[in-house]
Parts: sequence; structure tokens; C-alpha cells
Amino acid sequence: MMKIEIYIATHKAYEFPQIDSYIPIHVGKEKAKVDLGILGDNIGENISTLNPSFCELTALYWMWKNAQADILGLVHYRRYFVGAAEDILTSQEIESLAQNEVIVAKTSQFYKVSKVLGVRLAKRTLSVREHYAKDHYEQDLNSLRRVIVEQSPEYLTAFDYLCQSKEGISLFNMFIMHKGLVNEYCQWMFKVLFQLEQIIDISSYDAYQKRIFGFLSERMFNIFLIKNQAKLKIRQLDVVLK
Repeated sequence: MMKIEIYIATHKAYEFPQIDSYIPIHVGKEKAKVDLGILGDNIGENISTLNPSFCELTALYWMWKNAQADILGLVHYRRYFVGAAEDILTSQEIESLAQNEVIVAKTSQFYKVSKVLGVRLAKRTLSVREHYAKDHYEQDLNSLRRVIVEQSPEYLTAFDYLCQSKEGISLFNMFIMHKGLVNEYCQWMFKVLFQLEQIIDISSYDAYQKRIFGFLSERMFNIFLIKNQAKLKIRQLDVVLK
């Protein structure tokens, strides 16, 4: 029988679902002022101190380096994948996951609504690049492209395709997949992000924009899916708020 571990990233106390294989993990535990009494991302090999800029990726890094399950997943204390019974996806539903299959959140598109004097005039679909530039600093996306060119040029076509796409992306850094795919994804993504961390100065960013590497990784996850789509079976599921 496959061992399944779905980690619930949280920074606060919460009424977590009591479902087999779901494990709450306290992100940013190393600098936290409270002890939630659950697994922390600061034991074993970890990057817990980077949580303010890496967000839930500190849980992902912990999973990658420390978890030994055959199938791994990452969800959030408020967000979960929807299963067959219109409730949280169960471990029984996950057991049949194929080696090349990835469960992700349904793609979300981005829009810009034009208004004059409060009257809605038009809604325009934004590309992934346009949406990032609207909410964050576009130069950081450009820096990401440069590092990809230097470190993993085989991902460049997927990067450019995603940035131009208006089809949207799978959000939240949520997924379920076999450990082998987690290894492949994390080896690529963290190598790129750690290089970006060395070249992007975020000292003047506010607390929200300092979550830069979490924001960029949402795009990188989709780049990974596009680059490897020929060998992956991607299953999109709705996300339920609890």
C-alpha cells in the first residue's frame, strides 16, 4: 500500500480536518512567537527562517527534504482539494494516483475591469505577465527569466509561453503527486529561487511584496507543468474553503 502524506501549511491555530494522511505543519516555526503544538518546518533540513519571503514553500522544502511518503501533497489550512463527495479529497481517492499524475487546483484566469464613474464598461482578460505586473514588480519576473536562461534554458520556452498566455494558472502552490515528481520539481525550482534570492534586493519591499518567492513559485509550478506536459497527466480539481 502506498504511503500518503498531505501537508496542511498553516501559521496559526485552526480546526484542521481529521482525515487520514493529512498532517498540519507550522510554517515559519523557527521565528514564530507561538507554539501551535504541531509539526514545525524548522526540524531536520529546513528553510524555516525564509518563510516571510518564501511563504508555504518552507513547508514544501521540508517535505522534499524530510518526508518519506510515496505520495506527497501540499494544501493550506483554509484551502483543500474537492473530492467525489463535494468535500475534502480523501486518502482513499488519492491511492489510485498514477506515477505520472499530478493533482492541481483548477486554472484561474485574470481580468481587468474598466470603469468610468463607477459604471463597468468592459472586462479584458490579462496575460500571466500582465497580471503579475499589475500586482507585483515586473522586473522580478524579468529576473526570473534571466536565471532560467542561465541555469535551465530548457525551461525558457515554457516560461515565455506562460507569460504570454491568457489561459490563467493553477494557483496556491497546491498539488498532490508522487515523490519522484516532487524531487524533480523541487530540485529545479529551489535552485532557481535561491539564485534569485541572491540578486533581487527586497529590503525596500513592504511585507506583502516581500512574499515574492511565493508569488514567483506559483508561476514556476505552472512552467514546470507546461515543460513536462508530454509526460504528465494533469488532473485539475476544485478547491474548497474551510
